[in-house]
Amino acid sequence: IDAKLFVVITGCMTEIIGDDIEAVIDEFADAETPVVAVNTPSFEGDAYTGYELVLDGVFNKFLPVSEEKDSKLVNLFGVIPNFDPFYRGDLEEIARILRKTGLKVNTFFTPDQTFENILSAPKASLNIVLSPVWGVGFVKKFESRHSTPYWITDIPIGAVATERFLSSLAEHIDIEKKVIDNVIKEESDSYYGYFLRTLDIIVNSQFFYYAATVTNSSYAAPIASYLKHELGWQTDDV
Repeated sequence: IDAKLFVVITGCMTEIIGDDIEAVIDEFADAETPVVAVNTPSFEGDAYTGYELVLDGVFNKFLPVSEEKDSKLVNLFGVIPNFDPFYRGDLEEIARILRKTGLKVNTFFTPDQTFENILSAPKASLNIVLSPVWGVGFVKKFESRHSTPYWITDIPIGAVATERFLSSLAEHIDIEKKVIDNVIKEESDSYYGYFLRTLDIIVNSQFFYYAATVTNSSYAAPIASYLKHELGWQTDDV
């Protein structure tokens, strides 16, 4: 297997019978391919907890501290793989918009990412957590170990949320306001160019519906906000 890192994830059985997996892994400390052990027994939490445990094992325990920082590099966290079928598309689109501002983006879970993206993570100047809950504990530890500040925000869904996301970005990393404004204008023009073509259908069909969102906590509020503030649908206050 052509791999640059092996992550050994252990579950309930090894925890229950008391196998010391970390002691076994220590025997490979000098191996050419690094091996990292991460304990993820289900009785300690659900898959969301497992997400943070794996991140913590790789980024906070395996990666060395870097004194060098890249002022244009950011890491994206908080979007949990496979819990939404479109998670890769979300990460790719957010990364695309961020790159238009001149940033370099580590997503870690999209097809364009390599082991080099993982190795470069400690050099990032900002960790962006696209969830109010998942990944927060992890990035706090990341900041303690690697001195990388974090920004907790919602996934931007729709033009209004995306504009707010980009405007707030400038408060956390050094980007000229003119650059942000240009990206917002370009993206808004493109978005509303498509949106206006559906306007007659939306108005004539009286798409003023009541809506309820049934999804995980990272997506529920942003989707409800989009339905209410951009489409005018009736939702609970968001």
